[in-house]
Amino acid sequence: FQLGERQAALEWAERALELGAGDAATHYAVACLLAQAGQIDEALARLEDSIRFGYAHRDWIEHDGDLAPIRDDPRFKTILESIELASTSKVPVR
Repeated sequence: FQLGERQAALEWAERALELGAGDAATHYAVACLLAQAGQIDEALARLEDSIRFGYAHRDWIEHDGDLAPIRDDPRFKTILESIELASTSKVPVR
C-alpha cells in the first residue's frame, strides 16, 4: 500500500483474512491497512474482530500511527473501552 499498489494491497489483505480467519494479528494488520486506505467502517470492523480473537494490546492500539485515520471516530473509543471492560471483568482463577 505504501508503495502505491493500493489495489494489490487490498487484495492481499482479503487473502490474508481468508487464510487467517481467526487470527487476531491478521485482523489487526488488515485494520491498519484499511484505516490507511480510508476504509473507515471496514477498518473498525477488522479492529473489533482482532479484539474478539484476542488482540488486547490497548496501549498499542491507542498509539499506533497506522490507526490515526480512525482515532477520532466514536466507535474507536468504544472499541478501546471494550478492551478495558473485558480485562476488568475476568473471573479470577481458583
